Amino acid sequence: METSMKVPLPLSFDGNVKEKWNKWKQKFDLYMKATGLDKKEEERKVAVFLHVIGDDALEKFNTFGLSEADSKKLEAVTKSFENYCSPKANETVERHLFFTRVQQSGENFTNYLTDLKTLSATCGFGNLKDSLIKDRIVCGIRDSELRNRLLREDKLDLEKCTQICKTVELADIQMKTIGEDSKVHLIKKKCRQPCIKMQTGSHISNDKERSSTYNQQRECQRCGRQHGYGQCPAFGKVCNNCKGKNHYAKMCKVKTKSETRNDKVDSLYVGSVEGTLDWTEKIIVNNSCKIEVKIDSGARCNVMPVSKLKNTKLKNIKIVRTNVKLTAYGGQHINVIGKCNLSFKFAHRENSDL
Repeated sequence: METSMKVPLPLSFDGNVKEKWNKWKQKFDLYMKATGLDKKEEERKVAVFLHVIGDDALEKFNTFGLSEADSKKLEAVTKSFENYCSPKANETVERHLFFTRVQQSGENFTNYLTDLKTLSATCGFGNLKDSLIKDRIVCGIRDSELRNRLLREDKLDLEKCTQICKTVELADIQMKTIGEDSKVHLIKKKCRQPCIKMQTGSHISNDKERSSTYNQQRECQRCGRQHGYGQCPAFGKVCNNCKGKNHYAKMCKVKTKSETRNDKVDSLYVGSVEGTLDWTEKIIVNNSCKIEVKIDSGARCNVMPVSKLKNTKLKNIKIVRTNVKLTAYGGQHINVIGKCNLSFKFAHRENSDL
């Protein structure tokens, strides 16, 4: 058992010798107890001590001038090293370091408390040590709200102070984690849905894009003025350029009268898709379902939201890609992912293409 335990490394005299000596002495005591050497005779324990502590320490031991009797007692030998490595501290300096210690930026409470306890060990506080550590926490902690809470606590001791500080710190960490998760969820909610284009200018667009578009007053793409939704003065008017309705010639999107409505058109204007219930009619699509649509005789394309297309539950609807681009009220572009053919019945007209 004695030979199976790993002995402590030799004592180093570089840097903070006092701290290194305290750690080395603690490891040596554990080694002696674990191997059972602490129950051996004094002379053997001293021999083990001087063998393990290293050459540098052995040279210093030879200069201590211990008597032959003391050099055979482990307590006397360790006391001589204690005096050498830990000279008597200046309590005034040690207390100054303690009372000026504040929590640093980014330092957690546990590290701050540990350092305060370490500093207080050489201050000679006696029975007041825990009380003074508690006071130093209240004065030196960075969180002013937490400090005010501690000052309001009745019969605050070190244990209660420590518990409150750790609880608040843990809650702050958890709240930051929740805040980061909320930002991620908010970004996900802002992701836009795709939009589907139907046969010859019939499109499906994102509902949020449309609603946000009509809630703002911008330059109208039909009359060129700014007004609220459904208040366009061009409604019902005939364009002098293309003879279409519901827009003025100055805002006409048709470059030539011979221009036809097909997929070669680079861009189509969509004035509105949803909003009020004015100018709406119910039509039967593919002889299977009835939907409500907005009638616009001057429109150059038919547009339907993704949600409404899904609600129809139509089967075997083939959606193909298209190069047509849609421009909404205010100049905002609407994403298009395809077009499809639908038939409808409206006002005794059957088998019309939509």
